[in-house]
Amino acid sequence: MKKSAYYSDLLFAFLAPAVLLLCYLRYLRVPLFPAALVAILAGGAIALLLSFFLKRKRDAVFLKRTETEEAEKLALHLCMLSKKELAVFFADALFGDGNVFVKNGECFAFFGGELILLQFSPDPLTAERVLPLLKESAESPVLYCRALNSEAESFCARFGVSVKTAPAVYALLKKQGKLPNAYRSERAFQKKKRLSLSLRFSKRFASRFFASGVFLLLFSLFVPFPYYYLLFGGILLTASLFVRVFGHA
Repeated sequence: MKKSAYYSDLLFAFLAPAVLLLCYLRYLRVPLFPAALVAILAGGAIALLLSFFLKRKRDAVFLKRTETEEAEKLALHLCMLSKKELAVFFADALFGDGNVFVKNGECFAFFGGELILLQFSPDPLTAERVLPLLKESAESPVLYCRALNSEAESFCARFGVSVKTAPAVYALLKKQGKLPNAYRSERAFQKKKRLSLSLRFSKRFASRFFASGVFLLLFSLFVPFPYYYLLFGGILLTASLFVRVFGHA
């Protein structure tokens, strides 16, 4: 979480209600000094309350996004390893030497009384890709993979196959401190410009809503019929705050 973005959000949370309340109080003919004092206190209180929510929200989103990306990066990295390299990696990371072997072109591990098939593919596995495990073991079969399609999920459930997909494999390796130092899949996660259908809710539009709202509210101080300026200025300020807090980065 960037501190500049966090403090920018807090500034929006303070200014939007403060300006709206100041103009409304002036509309009610409250003197400028007490109106400004009340507006500042109210804006500060709202910003303080929102600061806890914003920090918790940003920390949670950042952690989830980071772990999800890391799990997918790990899964694609494993997809790019040969069967021999896969065996060496899991022997060192989780199962120990002698417990991982390649048979009939498939990578297996035997650990804790369970036979494990290490089957990583860029595409979700089909039921057919699970068959090597069932042919080798009738009891306690476990499948490590990136993902399964719906038919393979049903197939595994019918045969009692325990499945650990990318997030679970990532969690195991992270717990053991055995995540790869470098990922072969790194180039697939380089930052690229992404287009979103919800572009109108991008945070960069918050400043435009805010500026328009402030202009209308301040203009309401100089016109004889300020009601509509207060109304639409308040709507724009509320929209700027909403987009700033909940919009897309």
